[in-house]
Amino acid sequence: MSSYNIINYNKLESYRRIDPEYYQKRYFKVINNLEKKNSLPLSNFVTLRKEKFKKDIENFNYIEISKIDTLTSALESSSIDTVNAPSRAQNILKKDDLIVSFVRPNRKAISIITKDQDNFIGTSGLGVYKVNKIGPEYLLAYLKTNIINELVSRKSTATEYPAISDEDFITTPIIVFDDIKDKVKSAIIECQKFIKKFKQKYELAEDILYKNTNFRNYRKKDLHKVISSKKIFNYNEKRIDPKFHCIDLDNFFKEIEKKGTVVKLKDLVSKKITNGVSPKYDDNGEVVLVNSEHLGIHGLNFGATDRVSNSFFENNQKARIKFENVLVYATGAYYGRSNIYLENRNSLAGLDTLILEFDKEYCDPYYASLYLSSDIGLTISKKYFSGSAQEHLYDRHLNEYPIYIPKDKDIVKKISNLIKESYNEKQNAFKALEFAISLIEKKLIKII
Repeated sequence: MSSYNIINYNKLESYRRIDPEYYQKRYFKVINNLEKKNSLPLSNFVTLRKEKFKKDIENFNYIEISKIDTLTSALESSSIDTVNAPSRAQNILKKDDLIVSFVRPNRKAISIITKDQDNFIGTSGLGVYKVNKIGPEYLLAYLKTNIINELVSRKSTATEYPAISDEDFITTPIIVFDDIKDKVKSAIIECQKFIKKFKQKYELAEDILYKNTNFRNYRKKDLHKVISSKKIFNYNEKRIDPKFHCIDLDNFFKEIEKKGTVVKLKDLVSKKITNGVSPKYDDNGEVVLVNSEHLGIHGLNFGATDRVSNSFFENNQKARIKFENVLVYATGAYYGRSNIYLENRNSLAGLDTLILEFDKEYCDPYYASLYLSSDIGLTISKKYFSGSAQEHLYDRHLNEYPIYIPKDKDIVKKISNLIKESYNEKQNAFKALEFAISLIEKKLIKII
């Protein structure tokens, strides 16, 4: 059944907005009810801060939009040499800044810069705001409520990648509920503590692996080699590129075989390695799509994932991700990065993500995910990737990866348990953030 909404042309907000959806009555009802409760525009509480990155340091930590986990507001960053800095690395971030993705605002990619991220660099797609009169914690939870996010998303323009402007964003109506603001702040601070814990537990698992293998003391001695053509053409792929032969881990693996076994990855998986599918995105879809960009340093950035429809999921069984599958970043800057999938919901992998299913009788998938994403695994990836314009790892590369498994099963168990504990801390962070949001949402529902 069709529905109509007739408005006076005098109410059109100039030539910029003539799309019918923008003028739906439900939006005006919410705005009017908030105004009756003396709401103030967001501009009363924030100031857009543009402190340009001058690229006057050797390297920096970079935060992109995809590195904001929308479920916990946790931030991941990448260490980048300044000479390789992307043009969009523009804004210096300061402690207590509120950062907001201007692109696809419906995803609620909002976070707060903590002291651990002070002076990191943010992409130009982020709005960076200095907060006043109220803590950034309250605004974070308030802006992530469904009611307010609808008002923000309503302002977006374009179709494929809808975006908002600072001018539109700062008109968002804000009500500070004095009776709950302290509870909201406490819940967000608790969330930040859990975020720190899940990162620490993951890093502790890495430390155990490095200590057992002594990898941090290992140094690659060969910057160049002279080898016979006979040796080159002994390899299946006939590799003649220098990096393949100069990244030599043979001595390292011979040494650690005294502490365990070294097995090729293809002998540890229970089924053939598969890659994901080229997606047909659907913002309203119920099925999660995991791309390589969502594979984080400390685990899967599940809150940043995209969506596809149920019908697309049903038609792409090969790309389905199962619980405890290990996902590997196949194409682009962070080839080789790996996360274990621990969600219980329908999900697909994107085309640039490889799916591994380990045989638990031979290899713990939690251990395997950390090993592949460690400096050991990433060094192996650097040896094997191919391509000039864009680096890529293929399933045949992963098949040949040497996987070290310690004789001391307690080592594997400790690492495995820490990865599980890290995931649980991330879940705690999600619950704390959800509690803060719900406190405000309940108040807003009574108003509208």
